[in-house]
Amino acid sequence: GLLTIGSASVEVDKKKFYTKQQQVSVIDGERRSGEGTKVAFIKAETNISEAWPGQQILLDYKIYIQTQYFKQGHEVETKPDYAGFFAEQLNYYRSFKEIVNGVEYNSMTLARLAIFPQRSGDLVIPPLAILLDVGERRSNPFGMGLAPIERIKLESNKLTVRVKPFPDPAPGNFFGVSGKYSIGVTANRTELSTDDALSIKLTIRGDGDIKQVSIPVLTGVDSFEVFKPNVLSETLQDSGNGFMTGEKVIEYLLTPRAPGKYNIPLQFSYWDSEA
Repeated sequence: GLLTIGSASVEVDKKKFYTKQQQVSVIDGERRSGEGTKVAFIKAETNISEAWPGQQILLDYKIYIQTQYFKQGHEVETKPDYAGFFAEQLNYYRSFKEIVNGVEYNSMTLARLAIFPQRSGDLVIPPLAILLDVGERRSNPFGMGLAPIERIKLESNKLTVRVKPFPDPAPGNFFGVSGKYSIGVTANRTELSTDDALSIKLTIRGDGDIKQVSIPVLTGVDSFEVFKPNVLSETLQDSGNGFMTGEKVIEYLLTPRAPGKYNIPLQFSYWDSEA
């Protein structure tokens, strides 16, 4: 896990001085493909191994480099196609010191992607291959020097994500999406004549695949002429906190056929991925 080394203190001339806390990430010491003996290796990992269709999964590619070496640069040689997923890259970077099989490494995030499964079943994420340029820090009589840069090929592990089908029976207003969502509804007016048009805007926000969100059907509007709904906007953006958020805005236009007082309910059902 992520371990914290507390601060140390010393008193000098009746004044106390403190060191900063240090965090060290320690991962499982199980040997995998010779990790712990290599100058560097790359690892792919997801935050979850089972998901529902449309649920957001975070996929990280991390480079591990022994602390006496440094990263000069890299080049992607083979990029996975992410078949069965919709994938978006996030602006996310973290670095830690980690111990792998008794060897200290500097680990750094090469890339984080938000991937959304488009169907159920066992979906495979193929390896990512990169060419990594590394150099070695070497000591000499004149201090610390650098050895020539070496290019090495690294390939990540293959991953399999199990995507579970939604349980049956599903409610009639279920749209086949999963995640965490919220809705907001606004209307351009609350009083109108039979000659006026009523505009209702429905805003759906969530962390699932917003593209899979269908347009909810209005009910209880028999006294209105209802026009075809219009999707005003559909956005998926980086939250800045390491995951994606989506928003879809839908507009409904209606004209009343007869005077009266009406309630227009709006329902949106989704599968809560954390339930």
